[in-house]
Amino acid sequence: MKKRYSIKAQIAEVRRQHSMMRGVYPKMIEAGHLDRNTADCDLALMAAAAADTLEWLERNQARIKAALAP
Repeated sequence: MKKRYSIKAQIAEVRRQHSMMRGVYPKMIEAGHLDRNTADCDLALMAAAAADTLEWLERNQARIKAALAP
């Protein structure tokens, strides 16, 4: 059976990854391994995954469960 992770754990991991990316990406851009547009897009997507999706799901968890209940 596949392990399930709580929404809180997922949010924490996405935030951790986003923070790490913000520290690493400038060095990668400077070294020519990543272009700024890609880095900006990646960072925006990671921030959106946390704020727009996972945090919304966390806030609305009870309502979603109620709507899906038989």
